[in-house]
Amino acid sequence: MPARCPPKAVKLSLDQDELVNIRNALGLSQHVFAEIMEISKPRLVSYEQGITSVVPERIMVEARALLKNGGQMKSDRYANMDMPEIIAEWANDLKIGYADDIQISNFIGASADAISRWKNSETRPAPLMLKQYREIVQDLKVRLAKCAVINFRNVIPNAVGKHDSSDERLGGYAPS
Repeated sequence: MPARCPPKAVKLSLDQDELVNIRNALGLSQHVFAEIMEISKPRLVSYEQGITSVVPERIMVEARALLKNGGQMKSDRYANMDMPEIIAEWANDLKIGYADDIQISNFIGASADAISRWKNSETRPAPLMLKQYREIVQDLKVRLAKCAVINFRNVIPNAVGKHDSSDERLGGYAPS
């Protein structure tokens, strides 16, 4: 069997090299650094090993800020909130009942059993998952608001159209 050639050394971009240096300067593992940066560990590894050619600007800005703040995590508004309070906020944003675990689970993609455990403060999603659920809820909230505007626009022309000169309730009379 022929000997394997070692993988080619990838030349890291300046941002990739800086990202590795920031993580090392903070003394953080890839797992912890990825959690703080709110990205998955495989995503971080892809940046650090040059698999993904470009590190997003948001990641670099946050990494530099983290280094500047001596490794202090940025403030996450959910960090000091209990899960029942977070779920109540999500239910309100999505215009669904707090008690409807199945509908909440259908909206965010977590199981109804997980929702129940979160409501009972038995478990809590990892910070990265919590961020992803928050993003799902925010996206759905925007979509629901757009649907409401579209529905409102469909109702108004119909209501206005009924009050023209052919409106039977006005006896065919339309004031000028």
